[in-house]
Amino acid sequence: MQRLFLSVGKVVCLLRSYASDRRGNVAILVAITMIPMVGLVGLGTDYGIALTDKSKLDNAADTAAIAAVSAAKSYVTANPNDLNLTANALAAGLNQATRSFNVNMGNLPFATIPTAVTSTTAAPSTNTCAQGSVCIYLSQTLSTFTSTVYYNTTTQNHFGQLFQTPTFNIKGSAASSLTMGQYIDFYVMLDVSGSMGIPTTTDGQNALAKVNPDNRSSYPGGCVFACHYPGNSGYATAEGQNSSIPVNPPIPLRVDTVGQAVSSLLSTATATEQQSGIANEFRIGLYPYIVHAIDAAPLSANFAQATKVSQSLGSTYLDQGWSNPPTSSNGTAIGSGGTHFENFLNDMTNYIKTPISNGKVGNGLTALNPKGFIFLVTDGVDNNQVYNGSNGSWTGSQPQIPGSSFSNFCSTAATYGFTVAILYIPYVPIANPNYSFAGNEDGIVNQLVTGSQDGLQTPPVNQVPPALQSCASPGFFFTASSQQAINQAMQTMFFQALQVARLTQ
Repeated sequence: MQRLFLSVGKVVCLLRSYASDRRGNVAILVAITMIPMVGLVGLGTDYGIALTDKSKLDNAADTAAIAAVSAAKSYVTANPNDLNLTANALAAGLNQATRSFNVNMGNLPFATIPTAVTSTTAAPSTNTCAQGSVCIYLSQTLSTFTSTVYYNTTTQNHFGQLFQTPTFNIKGSAASSLTMGQYIDFYVMLDVSGSMGIPTTTDGQNALAKVNPDNRSSYPGGCVFACHYPGNSGYATAEGQNSSIPVNPPIPLRVDTVGQAVSSLLSTATATEQQSGIANEFRIGLYPYIVHAIDAAPLSANFAQATKVSQSLGSTYLDQGWSNPPTSSNGTAIGSGGTHFENFLNDMTNYIKTPISNGKVGNGLTALNPKGFIFLVTDGVDNNQVYNGSNGSWTGSQPQIPGSSFSNFCSTAATYGFTVAILYIPYVPIANPNYSFAGNEDGIVNQLVTGSQDGLQTPPVNQVPPALQSCASPGFFFTASSQQAINQAMQTMFFQALQVARLTQ
């Protein structure tokens, strides 16, 4: 028993000795702190593996997004006659995007391989893809394909499980878009009736009235409205071509201002094609009209004839009281007299060359399926007056707001999918109107555009714009009077047409 007590006493002494030895505490503390340190290092290793996998998935998403739009474009280019072109192009793009993602994500030994989910709807703005999935969206807004790729998956942790973190979630996204050539047909209809021979500005009217020798018996103060046809002294005077009545600088007439604006439009279209690198992207035709419309420059991707017409719009096509007026390719004569909305709009049905399938013009994705735009340049006053060139007689002048033939044309064009753009060039109120000439033509026109026959009502009440605006497609009604404004409006119409072709369906 005594030996047992001695043994126990030795153990107690040893324990007391160990407890009082400070050198042992360091070892214990080091051992204890090593546990979280090793865990953190291990967790860092897990995180590094997750970042590596994310980098692979990001690369796969990037290539998939690009592959989607590229494959869709390739399909459209190779299959322009496909009746189900858009749907098949989107399917081809999604298929190629899925294959590209799977190939480029490579080996992911510690990650959950995401399963592809595809959609032809526009992608949500945030990543709502279910865990374990890659969501590939490919949509088309006419000539633009847009793809978005979202992925959402996990990587398995080894050391993280010690800290109740068995996995890391990794997400990512990529997007791409590609705009194809927006093939567009432009039908530019140009009013060249006598009223378009009015000077563009009020100052121009007054300047011409002082020197115009034409029709002095009816207009002692000088005629400015529809009385100075090409070949007459007044037109040559305004153009600065009358040697006996020098005018410098020339007085801009509305028809000349429009011609210059069309020339600028053609130059812009050429430059836009060159910039895009897409040949024959635009076809443009010019159609002057009086009693009838003629195809002075039929629809073509070659703008040479259109340029020639625009540069001679006043001298060649402004109403001259012809006995042998210019004619169209089908033999229709432009005629002489007032602006006949009831005729020239119907004439355009003979000149429309844009393919129509299933009752609609194309979507502009290919040259075989162009979009259709109609640009109507007008002062907005209908007048079924006719000049008989064989005996020099006129029917009565009847200025009026365009009627049912105008609204019918607009609704039909819209039904077929054409966009109708209208550039309204208002009458400048006729100064010093002659109420006894041509059935009070001056007074009636002033009444329409100002609310009073003398043209002096303040504020003026113009009856013309509402009728024109009801015809124009939304956002495509423009009003311009000055040279700069007319040119700017024509440019805006063109670029707005391109924007619509890219962004609407």
